[in-house]
Amino acid sequence: MIETIENLIKDEKYKEANEILDEYLKKNPYDENAWIYKGIILQKSNLIEKAEECFDKALEICLLYTSDAAD
Repeated sequence: MIETIENLIKDEKYKEANEILDEYLKKNPYDENAWIYKGIILQKSNLIEKAEECFDKALEICLLYTSDAAD
């Protein structure tokens, strides 16, 4: 599914990519890469603040897993 999203982003089909990504994130809310893709889509759609929120979410997830691994 992520490969499909990547291809849609490359083809600038942001609305379609976003719809698939939303469904994916419902099932995989801790996939930091998916949040990065969502941020990219929102950034390309000039929704900068929402994009930043997605990038922040990806970073949170990344830090959470890094801190869990360190414990």
